[in-house]
Amino acid sequence: MADKYRLDAIKDWLRPNWERTPILVVSVYYVLRLIFFAVSLDHSVPPDEVKHLARCELFSESLLIPERDPDAEWHERAVVGYSPYAYYFLAGKLLHLNVFGLTNLMFLRFVSVLLGILTVYTGWRVVCLLSNNLLARLLFLVMMTNTLMLIVSQSIVTYDALVNLLAALSILFLLHYFKEPRDTKLISLGICLALGTLTKSAFLPFAFIVVLCLLFHERQKLLELKTIWQDYVISIGKARAAAWGVLAVLVLLNLSLFGGNLLRFGHLGPRAEQLLSIRQIMGSPSHARNYVARKYLSGELNVLQAVRLAQRIELPAARNDTLSLLKLYESRKMTGRGFRKESRLGYAYGWIPQMFKSTYGILGHKVMYKETRALVPYMLIFGAAGILVLVRWRPDTAPYDLYLLVIFVFYAIILMQVVGYRTYSSMQVAEMGVQGRYLFPALVPAYALAATALLKGWPQKVQIGIVVMVAAVFVEGDFLYYLRHASEIAP
Repeated sequence: MADKYRLDAIKDWLRPNWERTPILVVSVYYVLRLIFFAVSLDHSVPPDEVKHLARCELFSESLLIPERDPDAEWHERAVVGYSPYAYYFLAGKLLHLNVFGLTNLMFLRFVSVLLGILTVYTGWRVVCLLSNNLLARLLFLVMMTNTLMLIVSQSIVTYDALVNLLAALSILFLLHYFKEPRDTKLISLGICLALGTLTKSAFLPFAFIVVLCLLFHERQKLLELKTIWQDYVISIGKARAAAWGVLAVLVLLNLSLFGGNLLRFGHLGPRAEQLLSIRQIMGSPSHARNYVARKYLSGELNVLQAVRLAQRIELPAARNDTLSLLKLYESRKMTGRGFRKESRLGYAYGWIPQMFKSTYGILGHKVMYKETRALVPYMLIFGAAGILVLVRWRPDTAPYDLYLLVIFVFYAIILMQVVGYRTYSSMQVAEMGVQGRYLFPALVPAYALAATALLKGWPQKVQIGIVVMVAAVFVEGDFLYYLRHASEIAP
């Protein structure tokens, strides 16, 4: 009887309806594009997909973490265990389920597709908590499913697909806990945050600000924490005890990884030269470029020595990138221009459009960027949304908006002024290390706030007009743009 009721409910939901039909159309269009990219995108385009696949295959060979071999010719065996590994561990185990005759690359791409769909669904549930307006929910869905670099990252082998899902789940559980404080929501939030940091170190500032928001919201209860905890421990059941145990294990694994790195290397993650030989570094595209550039800029290598070293980089795209970087440095020296470091404010002025370029275009080993004028509509949309969020925010009518805004702004500032500015200062190139995908963990709160703020308070006809205009920008700037410029990244 229950199964029949569920089936009838599904049939009723799928029945043509002016409210649901656009949502179904957008969702189907999204899934088809994910499959298209997963099947057709050449593996030379995405950022570090070859490295991610190699690590997944390495973890598939071991029960837990593969044994490190510092003298291995293959550099991945020399660094294993010193960087976040949750994605590689899970993906490696999933490879044993590949009984479909697919290559490991294609199988893990479809795993990313599934993670991407779950991320969008989780974001949908977040925006449903923020607004009952179906148009706002539809606008959020259009924005999430028509962001070009996000779609690409959900169609390739990368830990970003898992990180973005865990970030979205963290936001969902945080808001659920605010709405109905239950220990199950708190445990789920903790597991998502701990697993996220164990997947990618860049997740650490995101987890930090989410925890700060939680503590601020619960500040009144902190004074009574001892009494609350004592009563809770007495009444806890086996299932909750097991869940707390899982969270404790994940926290200990984080302490072991990051604490161990701090004690051994003085950093949360070791530098390439602290673990790898020169031969191993040259086999790693990202490590090789940065290593050669730093050695040249520090004066340890002259330009001829740096060029010879760069020519030893195995991946052609990384080798050419490094040689172009050396050419830029040498050109500055020859013309006497030198390097004039921008102030933090000046750096922000260039960082923002670069983030838009690499979010609504493609940035990997090959690049597909929109012209600056094509990014103006996106900037106007989010500029207007930001102003409306601040002007219209009221603690009684939008109690969660401020938390989401703080999470997004804090995370963006950390990426800009800590991660980005530090890379800019050491590599002397403003665009270095500025990638839209780094901001994707905070995309759900940003899009949810934008979609609700743009429509709140307007008559329905105006809301429909806003949805149509914003949707036109996102839809035209995603797959249609890709099809027109696909030759730019063709193999």
